[in-house]
Amino acid sequence: MTHDPTCPRCGAKNSCIKKTLGSVAGSLRRRRECVCGFRFTTYEQVATMPRLRALFVSLCFGRDLSS
Repeated sequence: MTHDPTCPRCGAKNSCIKKTLGSVAGSLRRRRECVCGFRFTTYEQVATMPRLRALFVSLCFGRDLSS
């Protein structure tokens, strides 16, 4: 599942989100428009709470809880 907001036509990284829709299994589908005018879709996975907690603990306390 890709969530790279790089424009497939021109390679620009500064696209604008035009629409966000919920998708299957907790992912998001976003319609984006690039500065060149090209519109494309990205799919993003929503982080779950255990993953967010592990990331928070890792960033704040330097411990890895991913295992």
